[in-house]
Order: sequence, then C-alpha cells, then structure tokens
Amino acid sequence: MNSSSPPGAGSSRVASRLVSPVLRRLPMYTKIMEVLDKTRGEGAQGAIVKTILAYEGVLLSFMGSSPNILEMQRLLGIRIDASKGQRHSQVVEIAEDTKEWNFAQASAFCDLAVFYKLTDVIALSNDLAPRQETFPLLKPMKHPIVRSLRQILEKLTNLAPLIDQFKKDANQLASPQEDDGHLPSSVRLFKALNKVDRTKRILKVQHNFLLAAAHVAYMKETATSLSTTGVGELTTSQSDVPDVTFSRFDQQFNNPLLTADEANYIQSLMGGHSSTVLRFVLQLAAFLTPLVLIIPISLEKKAFDRKHLIQLAEAVGIDKPPAIIELEIRVWNALFSMVDDPSTRTDVLRALAQDFPTWQSLPPEALRWFDERVKSLLATPPALPSGTPMHPTPPTLP
Repeated sequence: MNSSSPPGAGSSRVASRLVSPVLRRLPMYTKIMEVLDKTRGEGAQGAIVKTILAYEGVLLSFMGSSPNILEMQRLLGIRIDASKGQRHSQVVEIAEDTKEWNFAQASAFCDLAVFYKLTDVIALSNDLAPRQETFPLLKPMKHPIVRSLRQILEKLTNLAPLIDQFKKDANQLASPQEDDGHLPSSVRLFKALNKVDRTKRILKVQHNFLLAAAHVAYMKETATSLSTTGVGELTTSQSDVPDVTFSRFDQQFNNPLLTADEANYIQSLMGGHSSTVLRFVLQLAAFLTPLVLIIPISLEKKAFDRKHLIQLAEAVGIDKPPAIIELEIRVWNALFSMVDDPSTRTDVLRALAQDFPTWQSLPPEALRWFDERVKSLLATPPALPSGTPMHPTPPTLP
C-alpha cells in the first residue's frame, strides 16, 4: 500500500476479506485498492469498486450496527470486535450458522457477493490477479439439480459447439437505430430489451447480454456518492451505507422514462416468479461463468432458488484453466463496454464473436473442464421442478 492510499484502506481492512467462512468458500480477490487505482474510479468498473469499498467501510467496522448490516455479518459468519483501546476494529470469525438460509437471506448474500465477484473480474481484466485460482476444496450439492439448471449445465458441457454457434450467429445481428443517448444507460438497455424479438438463437443471446448489462448499468448509476473527501474512504455515517441489494432495479416497469409497452415488457419478464428474477442473469454469470450469456436460451426464465446458486458455486469451483478464464474476461469486457456505451451493443457482440478463438484452437483440457466438473453434478438424483421447495438433507442416523 503506497502513501497515497486513501485513509481507512489499511492492510487489516484488506486482509479481513479473507476472514468470513462464507466468502472463503467463494474466494474473492484481495488487493482491492490496486483495482481502484487502476480504474481511477471511473466508468462501470470504478463505480463497482467504490461501492464495495464504501459498503465494507461499514460492514467491517464498529459503525455497522444497523439491522441489515448486523444480519449480513451473521450470514457471513463474522462479528466486529471494537474492544476499548484498539485502534482498529477487528473482524472475528464466529461459528457458522448451520440453519438453512431462507430465500431473502440467500438473495441478500448473492447481491453482495456479485459486487465481490465483479471486483474479481475487474482485477482480472486489468492484469491485477492470477489467471487461475487453486481452490480444490469443493462442496457437494446438498440438493438434486433443478431442471432449469440442468438445461444450462448441459449446454456448458458441450462448449465447442456452443462457441462455434455463437461465432456464426453473431453475424446476423443488425445495427440498432439511434437510441436516446441522453438517457441513463440502464434505461437505454431496458428499452433495447423490448426491441429484441427472440425468435433466433443469437437474439436470445443478445437478450441475455442486455439484461445483465442493464443490471450492471443500474449498479453504476446508483453507486454511492461518498460524503468524505477521499475516494474509497470509510463512510462516517450509517446513512452512507450503499444499498447493495438495489431492489429498485426490480421495479423498472415503474420507470417514467419507459413507454407503456416497454414497461409492460419488463414486467412480463418476471412472469410468475419473484421480482428478483431480473437480477438472476447477472448473478448466474457471476457465480457460475459469464459463458452462460452466449447460451441461446432465455436465462431469466430459468431462474431458481439463490440457495441453490450459492451451492452450485461451491460445487463447481473456480480453478478453471487459463484458457477458460481468458474467454470469460472477453465476455465481461464486452458487457462493461455495453454499459458504458449502450449504442455499441450489437457492434460489441459482433466483435466479441469475432475475437473469440475457435474451439479447435483451445487446449483440450479447457474444452473438457466444464464437462468433467459438471458430470458429477448431473449424476445426482433426478431433478426437482424449479418451483419445488428444497429441504435440507436429513442427517445420517448412527
């Protein structure tokens, strides 16, 4: 850490990210201040890093006494010890709560974890993180694979034809008409969603990208404005705690900047699911792989319980071959480009497909990785329908 680092960005704060037993199972990159310096706090990438720093300023300090912060500390398996005489608060690991999380708790954790995951992505794309992680301690799935997830996983096991089809189909994308450049990026991307006729494979892919990009754009636009003088400083008031859930993102059908048809379309995407379905596509990309975005199926229709998503990340792991990581970085960079300039959305997808290596040029171990890692998951008992409640596996009797 250099002398120009913002106040409150000391080593104890950086190291504390590794303490939570939950985040340890979903490892996050640690040199977050380097990432902030590299992005200069600008664009979608800079906004995401600034927001998670501001949130941590309360989550990992003695100031975090609001009910939401205390609940998140409990879910993460930590408490903050601000003993008298200590210069800095200490993050203390507590016994992990083995009680099954409810939907709201799992959803809240996923919202927070996406920020950390995207910070990892930003670190990778700026050459501030290793191209491959070593994390062999996989945890088996606690429940059968839901049918909607099984369909997604089966597509990933056939990575070669998936890449080949994406490269061929992207040429069919037509350049969009000029949109309202003065509007926020999230609104422009939502308007674009309404124009996508998902009758072709590539248009379903485009729809997946637009929905994920709209989510990131909303995160960027609602990033906290810190009340302190330095970028990334600890917040000084509980009222400064960033809203990392961004629940208003699910209420875009009430946005006055959308036409009635556009608003109705956004509402129709939810179907009979929870309103959090709009957040599902980005969460799936962050927890599993952004390569899901090039699967020609409507991902928001495959939404499943966030507890299942968390368990999936633990079961699949992050020790992907470098060639897979490189593919993922290309996808994430394309997504960030859409966010920062929605008018380039089709050009970005065409360029992504063109820059994608052919599957023949990928190392065999890269093509096999998802197939081999997912095979054991798909060998679990028959899948439950997506809407079927999932219960903990009963303990084995002595």
